[in-house]
Amino acid sequence: TALEAAAREAFEEVGLSLGKHIVPLAAMADEAAVRYEVAGGWMAKEGLAGQQMHWVLFQCCDPLGDADASAMCDLKGHGGEEAEFTDVRWQAFDEVVAGMWPPKRGPYEALRQWAEPLLAERATAADSVDFAGRWARDASQNVNVASALEARGVEKARAEREASMPYVQKWARKEASSSSPAAEWTVTTFAADG
Repeated sequence: TALEAAAREAFEEVGLSLGKHIVPLAAMADEAAVRYEVAGGWMAKEGLAGQQMHWVLFQCCDPLGDADASAMCDLKGHGGEEAEFTDVRWQAFDEVVAGMWPPKRGPYEALRQWAEPLLAERATAADSVDFAGRWARDASQNVNVASALEARGVEKARAEREASMPYVQKWARKEASSSSPAAEWTVTTFAADG
């Protein structure tokens, strides 16, 4: 499937693993696939006139990579593939399309047209969620919190103590503005019980 092929490419080219770094959001239907023709280059040498693109949209689920793509990518090449990239970064669609090789720009414009409504729908849904308020965890209901803390390097006795302590947070929302197009959350975790 297009999803399987895209996940394989993401791993081979930049070391991203499905479920660890990325999760699928949508796959373009076969009838919507985008074709482009090229003259010259490696495709012509292989006897090909162009390529058909089946776009798949992924969401980053890596907490470090979400802020900095290079934090989750391994560019050495995987699955027997040679390294193809030397750098990665998050970029707006307009910048990606503008910087694309002209014969390949059309498929990237089609990607933008296909993906923007999907992304806008997700952003609207995310903006409608309101976590504002004071939140407390019932430590008696914890499952595997101590072992998760240990996996992060916390000494066992301390991990068990912290897993059984009250955990109180205050969440406050700052609405989107012209300088910050997405809503932002400030999360305060209290040292004691809040």
